[in-house]
Amino acid sequence: MRQALVKLISIIFVLQGAWGCSGYEIKGKDHLFSSNEISKVKIPLFVNRTIFPNISAPFTNELIARLHHFKSLSVSGGEPSSKEEHVLIGVISSSAREKDVLEPIIRRYTGNSLSLRNAIGSRPDFFLTSQYRVNLSLEIIVIKNPVFNGERKIAEGQGPKIIFQRTVPVRFNVVNNVAAVDGPDSLGVANYTNNLGYFDYEVKRAAKQVAEIVENFLAI
Repeated sequence: MRQALVKLISIIFVLQGAWGCSGYEIKGKDHLFSSNEISKVKIPLFVNRTIFPNISAPFTNELIARLHHFKSLSVSGGEPSSKEEHVLIGVISSSAREKDVLEPIIRRYTGNSLSLRNAIGSRPDFFLTSQYRVNLSLEIIVIKNPVFNGERKIAEGQGPKIIFQRTVPVRFNVVNNVAAVDGPDSLGVANYTNNLGYFDYEVKRAAKQVAEIVENFLAI
């Protein structure tokens, strides 16, 4: 089934040209799905094309939760397996270069703090990033009739069709815990466990905000 989804994503680029010319019609109903006579939507785990592992789940889960607000729409995770099920695909992306993804906002110089100076031992002083901005993007693609059989249905206009495509910037700030570390982790100036917790917290906050934005895009 996963291979089927990969195949489906691969034909998106073929569909994009036609979709870009024709657009999609809004009929004044409650949301994009009802205006396109869609009552069931499956949302697979978003594709992760960022430098961060395991970042897709919060964004996927938050959007599933938000789309439950749409009346007369059945939304669930996973991949479409029948012709009654349509699909919303998310692709979260970042630059491959860390310096483009992590933008320093506040930096501290170890030489300006006695505790930090002592913590690094004999190493030369250096700058530490105590707050940074993460720059990502989330592309949302809604495909009607993703499950199809044969070229005849495509010719008859019943094959896969992109009815929505939008890219949303995903930006959030993260605070690093920069302080002298005592105990077994001495000669350090950052608490890895705390900083990972801060990062995860901000990812979840960003996922909620982006899900609300996407919900508004899909609402009519």
